Amino acid sequence: MSYPTLIESLDYELILANLLDKARDIPGWTAELESDPVVKLLEIVAYRELGLRAHINHVAISNLVQFAKGDDLDAAAAFYQIVRLPDESDQRFRNRLFAHIRGLAGNGTRESYHARAMAAHSDVIDVAVYRLAPGKINIAVWGSNAAVIAVKAALTAPDKEMLGIDVNVFAAKQHVIDVAATVFVSHNAPLDVDILIIEQLRDCARRETGFGRPLAVSQLVAWLHEPLGGTADIVNKVQISAPMADINVDADELWAIGSIDLRVVRDRI
Repeated sequence: MSYPTLIESLDYELILANLLDKARDIPGWTAELESDPVVKLLEIVAYRELGLRAHINHVAISNLVQFAKGDDLDAAAAFYQIVRLPDESDQRFRNRLFAHIRGLAGNGTRESYHARAMAAHSDVIDVAVYRLAPGKINIAVWGSNAAVIAVKAALTAPDKEMLGIDVNVFAAKQHVIDVAATVFVSHNAPLDVDILIIEQLRDCARRETGFGRPLAVSQLVAWLHEPLGGTADIVNKVQISAPMADINVDADELWAIGSIDLRVVRDRI
């Protein structure tokens, strides 16, 4: 996400050039040498202006929820009476704050249920909220058992539930996908290349899985082809044996990588 236009550009040379241009308009200006004391004074002024702009940028960014971090994000959330959960990261807290803001449109909206569920427990990774029939809300929780229990208490307790609404909270179904693949690598690949590839595949899968997101075989191939630790041209070819077809899940379900059967074939020198 790019910064808004209110953020000043931090360019010392440009600031100094502008100061010198204005100084040259002064009648009798003769300080054209870089060693001239007046030029040195303008350099100091340019540095001070650069520092001032940097401070103003920091203050402006700290007041924008999408860019604020740490205590600044806590202060922005306090306006909405939202408190960071124990060990909650900035990104999760920010996402939860956005969900709360969207939910302010009215109780009973999807965003409102989502915000309340995310605030119930720090182990809640995400929730899927949907309605099968009027007055019946289903909420699938992606997280630990403790997270599911906390969400259920937050939404269905007598002092929490909305009258006339039947809320069903349950653990999201995860489809465990076992992967089998043959990876052809260059002769200079690390000795533990199989371990590195498996770790990378699991990291990619954890980042990309989510409610209703399909898993394409081509995506597995792409992940297995990714450079390892910034080193390119190690993996030359990938053959997937399982799964044989793309995996599709419902909007309240997600997939997770199970076992990984990886065969590594090295090129001959």
